[in-house]
Amino acid sequence: MNGLSRTNRTFQARGTWLLRAMLAAYMWIGGALALTAATALAQFPAPGITPQPTGEAVPTNGPVPQPPAPAVAEIVPRISAAEQSQVRQFLQQQAGGLLMSEGLMGRIVDRDQCDEGPIRDQILGADVFGTQTTKARAVFDFFPSRDQLQWYVHLRGTSKNCTTSFTPQAVIRGAGEYRFQLTKQMTFQGDAIATRSPAAFLETRQRNLQANTPVDGIPLVGPLVSMAAFMEAENRRPLAEQIAAQRLTREVAPRFNQEIDSQLVRLNQGLQLVRERWPQQLGPAPTLVTMSTDHFGLFALPASTTMGEAPAWQQLATAAGFSLVLHQTQATDLAAHLPLKGIQIQDTKLDELIETVSAVLGTVLNQPTPDQPPSTTPQVSLATLVLDSTLPLSFEFVDGEAIIELRAALRPTLGGEIPTQRIRFGIRSQLREEDALLTTRLVGIQSLNPETDSTAETLARQILQQQIEARLHPISLPRAVDLPEGMRTPELTRLQTSQLTAENGWLVWQVE
Repeated sequence: MNGLSRTNRTFQARGTWLLRAMLAAYMWIGGALALTAATALAQFPAPGITPQPTGEAVPTNGPVPQPPAPAVAEIVPRISAAEQSQVRQFLQQQAGGLLMSEGLMGRIVDRDQCDEGPIRDQILGADVFGTQTTKARAVFDFFPSRDQLQWYVHLRGTSKNCTTSFTPQAVIRGAGEYRFQLTKQMTFQGDAIATRSPAAFLETRQRNLQANTPVDGIPLVGPLVSMAAFMEAENRRPLAEQIAAQRLTREVAPRFNQEIDSQLVRLNQGLQLVRERWPQQLGPAPTLVTMSTDHFGLFALPASTTMGEAPAWQQLATAAGFSLVLHQTQATDLAAHLPLKGIQIQDTKLDELIETVSAVLGTVLNQPTPDQPPSTTPQVSLATLVLDSTLPLSFEFVDGEAIIELRAALRPTLGGEIPTQRIRFGIRSQLREEDALLTTRLVGIQSLNPETDSTAETLARQILQQQIEARLHPISLPRAVDLPEGMRTPELTRLQTSQLTAENGWLVWQVE
């Protein structure tokens, strides 16, 4: 007899596979992408002073976008009707998926950095001394793509300097401003992340303010010599700007590129490890279907059929979070991969089984009290539940309730076997200030073939109903979770459930 030991192993090792298949395949990828960019940028300081080895990027003169002003309040983007339609069509075709907002990724990745320090350099034979201040901002940016997830990480900033250049002939005082943008493109096609070398754009503005020479104190001659020195500095200014821009690029680009690349290598190794360790019982490791729009990145497990109309945009929209969407047919298909068919569960092990499943979900509330004494588990098994060998578990999401149907036959120790019964549970959620309360009810127990029903079956259903209802208690799930230390930013330390609905065949879990 298989018993509960096998059943517990099933639920503990694979019984949470529905959650893991969606969240481990969705959230792990999305969270790892955010962590990759955040870690790389956290290790990459704003441009400093000391020249570094030459990188691959080449400066290009010309205007670049202005660095964004510091955010003073959260701005909810306006999503066009066309973008809404693309998102809903993707979810409809894949029977669900993970919708991750650019606002959430921005809270993890976007950050401002400021460095200030002395300058000591030599340019065109002149010894240059002064100070430099560099302000930079890293920005995450989804890019529209219908067949892959594509995004950019931009590093935008401004470097200002005040310098004094010394030559034997003159001393030139100047001020400069360099606006730069480094952009690195990344794509995820379902099983690995590809990237390219960063592109660099710079706009240079160097001004010579004053020239002094050793003959400044000589009337007539001094001003003329100073003017000549100033004009010579102006003639050399374009070349000096180009040299300074190249050095700034060599300093910034390689570190920006190398830090992100090193994190992407680790992430791809992790993705490969997940595929290698994918349980064989669940079939081949799936390749995620992905897409990106201006404001969202989408992941999904491949679906066998296209569903009906996707949830309304009001249920999906998220400015700085994510939405996990699942259709009931996809949930049932995922459950079909679980090794549940034909499992046998003794009635003496029901309490332990329910406790195991409840622990997977959260904290069980309303434990038995003196007014409600705990039920005593019989020492001798009176019957065994035998899960259906075709469709043991299925789902419906209707009217604010998740309906879970368990199909099982009842095999008494004495007497004949009771044919397969449909045992239906309803789970409803209520968001409270600190938690999400899940209440479970027994919707009903019905014969799979009512026309062959008998008195013995009716009596068995009544006994089974009493046994099940006595063991159903509310379950509390934490509404908010703290982010891992490596993913926290000043603007984002925790995520909180803002919506959990089950309507028209769709389950929507929204987190901000």
